[in-house]
Amino acid sequence: LFLILLCACLIAAAARETSTRESGPTDLRFQIQSSKTVNAASMAGADAGAKINSAIASLPSNGGVVDATMLVGPQVINSTVSIPEQVTLLLGPATFTFTGTGQFVMHAVSALKGQALGLSNKGTLLTTRSPGLSVLVIASGTLGATVENISFDALSRATALAPAITFASGGNSSNRKYFRNRLIGA
Repeated sequence: LFLILLCACLIAAAARETSTRESGPTDLRFQIQSSKTVNAASMAGADAGAKINSAIASLPSNGGVVDATMLVGPQVINSTVSIPEQVTLLLGPATFTFTGTGQFVMHAVSALKGQALGLSNKGTLLTTRSPGLSVLVIASGTLGATVENISFDALSRATALAPAITFASGGNSSNRKYFRNRLIGA
């Protein structure tokens, strides 16, 4: 009788634990589903910017990862790519040339991660051909954003062009300190 009661108690406890795990936000399946990754190269769009914007738009409201590492070689971005909160944009070995109004705009707790230059001298390079256009804008009040392994082409930018990175109005020195050690400039 004692063994039967002990087994019944253990089965009831296991059932409660399984029920909590399957319905609660700490469930591993929930975490995997809420961390969606979208391949930007498979999205429709006339250029890299349009493909990346399409991938960002397909993410759930709680963010995710846009994998643009398959967009390699010379790429053009003609329009603004806004990287919203909780979104990570991964870039591969490519030169992204920003034209027209094209630029990356980062928001709080967003991430822009490129590929570092290796022995093959291939990495993620951002450059512009548009006078007065910064390729990376840190939106006003942005905190907690990350920029890693990005190079900026200083040789192609004449003095009439804007700096590679612009802190929008309201950007303060604490933002600049945060980014200081995260950027790799050419």
